Amino acid sequence: MNEPENIKQRFEDARHKSVSFDYFLYACLEQERLERHAANSEGSLWRESSDFSESLALDAGLEKLLSWYTKKYPELKSSDVLNVERVVALVGPWVRMVEEFNTWVTGKTNAAIPPSNDTSEDATKFWAKIDGLVSKQLASSAEYYMRFLQWTYSVEVEETYVPGSRPPVGRYAPGMVRRFGTPGKSSAPANNSRGNDTGESRDEGVRAIKNVEDAIRTITKDPALSEILLAPANSFYRRMQHEAVKKAGLFSTSAGEGHDRAVKVLRIAPEGGGNY
Repeated sequence: MNEPENIKQRFEDARHKSVSFDYFLYACLEQERLERHAANSEGSLWRESSDFSESLALDAGLEKLLSWYTKKYPELKSSDVLNVERVVALVGPWVRMVEEFNTWVTGKTNAAIPPSNDTSEDATKFWAKIDGLVSKQLASSAEYYMRFLQWTYSVEVEETYVPGSRPPVGRYAPGMVRRFGTPGKSSAPANNSRGNDTGESRDEGVRAIKNVEDAIRTITKDPALSEILLAPANSFYRRMQHEAVKKAGLFSTSAGEGHDRAVKVLRIAPEGGGNY
């Protein structure tokens, strides 16, 4: 098998492999940011449906919530491999479901959701119950969904140190804060054009994946081509494109600034490395 055929085969093989947990968490985080910035966010869909009732008990409401989302978005419980294309389809509905999960639980209990890494009896029972519900209704990808929930509601344990025992850098440096913005607030313009998962954003994701797949096939078939510049895309979809190129055995960099920033697919590794 020659090099172009080998690259093509590796690319096809990658389409049948699941993404990593870190990749899924990153995709969910980026989708959260898109949802906060979108002017036409769908909001609380389940709460506006005929399946919703404030009179439901906490556990019954959680079952209804999961059931409603899996019926409206069948891709959430699909048994297909959780590859990049499937992540594009399901990450929006899942992030919105988690938002409604938070609203429902805090509203019913009048308290914050217990940290997922809290070892108290009440917290352990709560998260065991959530794990059971997710595993029951979203069996094929339940571990990915639970990883995101546990990450979302975990609390970082603050470590102390005796001065001089370790250098005050990194996570131990005083005054360090998370780089993520305050939820619900953004300096982005209200008419952000990225949209949300059910409309423009989903179409953008499909175009971004098709764009990189076409580029990989083209550069693999034509040895004379050394690089292909893709259409501009936001950071979420550029990350997916970089992953696809890397799995195909090729290289990539990003070019341009702002809304014009785009991925460049390369046959040979650029100086200083590539893929991100």
